[in-house]
Amino acid sequence: MSTLDRWRWSLKTPATLSFPHLKLIGRDHEPPIVVGAGEVRMQSPREINFVLRGVPTDVRRAIAHINFLRDHPYDVLAQCRLIGTDSQGVIWQGGYTVPAVDITDGGDWTYSGELTALFTDDVAETVSKQPGTELIFMLRVRDPMTIALARYVRTQQPDGEILRQYKTETLNSEIGFAFESADSILSVTASESSELQSVLIRP
Repeated sequence: MSTLDRWRWSLKTPATLSFPHLKLIGRDHEPPIVVGAGEVRMQSPREINFVLRGVPTDVRRAIAHINFLRDHPYDVLAQCRLIGTDSQGVIWQGGYTVPAVDITDGGDWTYSGELTALFTDDVAETVSKQPGTELIFMLRVRDPMTIALARYVRTQQPDGEILRQYKTETLNSEIGFAFESADSILSVTASESSELQSVLIRP
């Protein structure tokens, strides 16, 4: 069992994550622009949207930030970042976004927009204790590459059964491939060695 197995639900879209606590922040070390609750909606593996409802504690600053974003659309450092804790207690980061804002007199402000990515640090008990790298690729159904994978990602067992898996060793690291033809999903795992080390990438 791999660490990513418990995240396979996210491969099936559309899906929605509920966030009792969600906030938008601007530049580093500044207080949040707004704190509230909302949802992140994964319409497809490449389309992620969010909605946040709340009232800024500093309305003047929030409006100034909206105006700055409108006047400087290409200033990446001025864009907002979405951070939240979902209903399961998992902390997520949503990358950079330029939200639209709907202001209702006497009620919540509604921020909505697209996310470029969605990150989390998995600290559950299911996380592998051995250092390494795990990747899952969603391939297009009936893509020519899936035909090649079905041919080469396979291992014949002594009883004649064919497993859609293949393992090899390179640079003192064991690299494993598993292909799920029904869903066109390719999983790749690689153990860490002194010659092949994983690199931690943080948002």
